[in-house]
Amino acid sequence: MSNILLGWDTMGEQKKADFMEHLYQVYQPVSHCYTGLWEQFKVEAAMHCREDYFERLEFVEEVKKELGNELCFEMT
Repeated sequence: MSNILLGWDTMGEQKKADFMEHLYQVYQPVSHCYTGLWEQFKVEAAMHCREDYFERLEFVEEVKKELGNELCFEMT
C-alpha cells in the first residue's frame, strides 16, 4: 500500500474544500467553474486588508490625541 496519505490532514483539506464551495456560492461564476475564484478572493481580501490597515492607523492616532489631551489635564 502506498504511503501517499500518511500525514494527510483530512480536516484541513475539508476546510479548503468548504471554503472553495463558499467562494463559489458568493461569486456565482458564469463559467460554472471554480477556476479563478481563489485569485479573485485574494485580490478582494488584499484591498480590504489595506483599507482596514489605514482605518486602524487613523484610529490609533485619534486615541493618541485623546490620551494626550487627558494626560495634559491630569498633570495640571
